[in-house]
Order: sequence, then structure tokens, then C-alpha cells
Amino acid sequence: MYLPEVAVADLLRSLAKVHTPRTRIVASWMNTTPGDPIGFVGQSRRIPEWLRRRGEPMLWSSTPVALPMFLPELRWVNARIIDIAEMPSLKGNASYGLKGEQLVVVERVGTKSL
Repeated sequence: MYLPEVAVADLLRSLAKVHTPRTRIVASWMNTTPGDPIGFVGQSRRIPEWLRRRGEPMLWSSTPVALPMFLPELRWVNARIIDIAEMPSLKGNASYGLKGEQLVVVERVGTKSL
């Protein structure tokens, strides 16, 4: 979310070249409908400016449909999407402030399945 799409793609391509028998990445990302501002669902309108001042503006997001289609061309497969808001340890806790942020777990092409 803090990198532009081209930087995300470059990073994933580079990581796919790491010579290990098995490579898995777990990353968070923002689930945002195209055209909508990137951010947490229901966040204060002040959050984007606060993040910009801290040097952490949200620059890229995707959707649960688009993200798994984006990854194979970068040599990553078996995308498992985890909605942080649905994690049992957080479910029902209105103060966690993560609605809209999700996790993805992927493996490099050619490694064992998750």
C-alpha cells in the first residue's frame, strides 16, 4: 500500500529470483474499489494527511479478484487472501481500525503448495 504499483511489481519480480528451495511472502494490502480513495473503511478524513506527513501515503491498492490475477505474471502463485477484520482474534473488536486492510500469502512459482 505504501509503494506504487510499478515498485510492487519490481520488488516481487526481484524476490522471485531468490535462490531458495521454497519462498513464501506474507504481505498486507488495501482492498479498495477502483476509483475510491485508498484507506481504511470508515477512517477519519484526517488520516490520509497524517500518513502523508509521516511519509507513509497509501499509493496502491487492489481487490480480492484483481490481486490474484496480478501475481502469476510476477512468478507468484497460490494466493491466499485473509481479511484481517475476519481474523478470530479481532472479530467484534471495533477498536482495531484495520477494516479494508487484508493479507495475502503467496509462493514463488515452482515451490510446494501452501
